[in-house]
Amino acid sequence: MGISVAVKYNWRKELNKSDCYQIDIRVTIDCIPKYYPVKVPQKIPIWDWSGDAPLWVKNTNPFAFAVNNEILRVLGVINDLQNRLFLQKRKLNFHLLDRELGFTGNRQSFNDYFRNYIKNPPELVKDLKDGTWEKYTSFLGHLDKFNPRLRFDQIDVEMAARIRNYISRQPGMKKGTKMAPASVKSLFDKFMVVLQHACDADKLIEKDVVDDIAKKVFVTVPDRQDGLHWDVIEIQNLKKIPLSALESSQIRDRKLFLLQIYGSWYYSDLIYMRRSDVHIDHEFGIYVAGARNKNEQPRLVPLWKFPEAEAIMKEFEDPDPKSSYWFRRDAFVEGQTYNRNLKVLADMAGVYREVTSKTARHTGMTLMARMGVQYPALKKIAGQKIRDIGRTYIKMGIREIVDATELAQFDKLGI
Repeated sequence: MGISVAVKYNWRKELNKSDCYQIDIRVTIDCIPKYYPVKVPQKIPIWDWSGDAPLWVKNTNPFAFAVNNEILRVLGVINDLQNRLFLQKRKLNFHLLDRELGFTGNRQSFNDYFRNYIKNPPELVKDLKDGTWEKYTSFLGHLDKFNPRLRFDQIDVEMAARIRNYISRQPGMKKGTKMAPASVKSLFDKFMVVLQHACDADKLIEKDVVDDIAKKVFVTVPDRQDGLHWDVIEIQNLKKIPLSALESSQIRDRKLFLLQIYGSWYYSDLIYMRRSDVHIDHEFGIYVAGARNKNEQPRLVPLWKFPEAEAIMKEFEDPDPKSSYWFRRDAFVEGQTYNRNLKVLADMAGVYREVTSKTARHTGMTLMARMGVQYPALKKIAGQKIRDIGRTYIKMGIREIVDATELAQFDKLGI
């Protein structure tokens, strides 16, 4: 039992006409071997192989220097990993070794470490949605522009603050604006996640430094401006717009906007809604469960409270039962196009405040609260983390949601 490492030549005992064969590093953990090929310009002839360190390949081979150095490099990577794990009182395993040997770039470079984190993420975060990984990639793009070769030993409170400030100065979605604080926070959070992982898993930065950054460098997101939601009368006016006054795309987007309100959803929540998330309860009707695409938090949305919700859900359902998404793809347009249609619909409904696809989520949550739905049911419907004052998680199932929304009679509002 234990760990052994050896350099092997033609370990499969193959025979070919050229007499040129592969070099591998054999790692044996608890009597189980695994072979890792050494990257070489070409396979090595048998007459150029000595098998003795550090000149495994004889100098008669034109690639001897490069190949011997590559063998030494791989052995060094394995040795460094073993030393780090020893200090952490952890044991080497093939999963850790695969990840280490698959690392590209300089391990002391935070940029390279971040890039490899995205390429080969830890098991705990492998199942994050594409939208979340896009934020990691976006942060890396900003980091490479800020400093393409940032080393771990350069990262401290001041450097973290400079990174945060650099991101906050980047252009926002609207011309002439800077990135919104919520977007800055979302990107900076990804920086902290990877930095914490580098500290905990690989000991590449001191824990005190990471803790100090977490305590002193943060992004303040202002409270959301009141009045961004639509009132019930405004929703009613939206529904009263005659079909004859609308184009087909506006009819479609009015229905999707209403559905967003019913579910307290962002537009992206509709786009990425999985078929497996939609359920029909035999007693109450249609509801949506499962994790939100944005934050992976579980939700439970009682669409049965809204008389028209089920019809809209079924109208835009993907007819292909094998599709992993509930809605057919042609129901959606680019965000800017959708927002333009909403602006036209808002004007026709007599709503002259700014309106975007996000307005529907604010409206839905405000409506739920206004009709008496309280925490923690409101959090569960919105897909936000729920804790009680004892810092333990509260379970909210269908029965709890039914009880919490009993007094909310949305059908009487005519929306």
